This record gives sequence, structure tokens and C-alpha cells, in this order.
Amino acid sequence: MDSNGNKRLTEFISILKVYKDYFRNFASLFKDVYKMNINFDIPDNKVINFSSGAKKELSKQSCRITKEIIDEASRIEASRRLSDAGSEVTQSNVKEAATHPRMIFSRKKIWPNKIVQGIAFISSLIAGGLFDTEKFSNTSTVLWFIFVLFIAISSNMYLIFNQE
Repeated sequence: MDSNGNKRLTEFISILKVYKDYFRNFASLFKDVYKMNINFDIPDNKVINFSSGAKKELSKQSCRITKEIIDEASRIEASRRLSDAGSEVTQSNVKEAATHPRMIFSRKKIWPNKIVQGIAFISSLIAGGLFDTEKFSNTSTVLWFIFVLFIAISSNMYLIFNQE
């Protein structure tokens, strides 16, 4: 490359450096637009016995719950918004999202309930099949009927009292 080409390359690199700094400063003007910092003021006497790991976990869980409230408030707003209207999450949307039953109760494990439902269904079918008054003269049939009926009633009562 000749000296004229090196000079142009040097000028081009210096222009790129100027624009890089310009765009970095321009982007820093908008950094707060896309990120919202939320701070909690918790008195020291509330967390006096917390280990550093517990404090980190509290911060992590607070962040998770905050994000869930934000998502739920956005869903609530979207469900009430007219199709041609602009999007705006209001204070009432956030309050409703925070007090929504989904936020108050943690999700129950579904698999144990599904297993108990299956047991209730199968034991009810078997108890119905064992219910034959002509065969009740046999003691073992009566005992099996009572045992299966007890399981059917117990599992159905569990489901009734533990429903969401």
C-alpha cells in the first residue's frame, strides 16, 4: 500500500473511533428507558438473622415475583384493551396482578392429584363390580368389597378436600 492509502486508512479508522464514541454516548442516554431498577427498603431488624446466602436468595425470589407480577399485569391489560387502542399498564392492573390468586398460592403439584384420581376411578369401578348381593355369602368377597370401597371413598374424599 502506498503512503496515500495508509493516510486514508488512518483517517477512516479515526472517523470510526469518533462515531463509536458518539454512538456509545447516544446509547447511554437511553439505557434507563429499557431497564427499570427496583429497590426495596427493608429495615435491618427484619433481616438481622439472614445469612448472606439467604439475602441473595431473597433478592433473587423478589426479582422473580416482580417479573411474574409484571407479566401478569401485561396479560391483564392486554385482555382488557380494545384492538385499536394503545397499550398502557395502569396501577390498577399491577394491583390486580399482585393480588391475583395465581400470585398468592404456589402451584400445587399435579401428578399426585392425578394418581389419586386414577386410584379413585379404578377403585370405584372395582367396588361396583364386586357389589353383588348373591356373592356376599362368601366372606372373602365381602372383605374385598369393603376394602376396595374404603379405598374408593378415601381417595374421593381426599380429592374433594384438596381441590384447588
